[in-house]
Amino acid sequence: LNAFEDVPVELVLTKLKHFASQTPQALALQGEEVQLSYQALDTLIEQCAVALVNRGIKQGDFVALSLHRSWQQVVTLLAVMRAGAAYCPIDPVWPEQRKAQILTAAAPQLVISNHIHKDNVNIILIIKRLLAVNY
Repeated sequence: LNAFEDVPVELVLTKLKHFASQTPQALALQGEEVQLSYQALDTLIEQCAVALVNRGIKQGDFVALSLHRSWQQVVTLLAVMRAGAAYCPIDPVWPEQRKAQILTAAAPQLVISNHIHKDNVNIILIIKRLLAVNY
């Protein structure tokens, strides 16, 4: 989302808030089993960002994302940005040695993954709980 220098993260998050207020019911994100309006997407991102902050993530921290390409990946990436952290993408299909090298070099404060492990956060479970409660 921030692939170009002239597209600051703040602009992406500001535009999302703008669409959520101006066209709250318009389709913003569609996945295999979910369709989220801008309002629902913004709310979900905010709730996930709060969950990250509650886990100690703060402005300038690094969060590693080892997620398959999905709507959950988009929500998580935006939540990390909203929490003020930077994300370090790690492709789940990479060899374990490569993932370990990147994690060592990046030294993230948190690893978010599709897999349950004692040292990471299973964001998919968090998102599913939030969706079950709110939508």
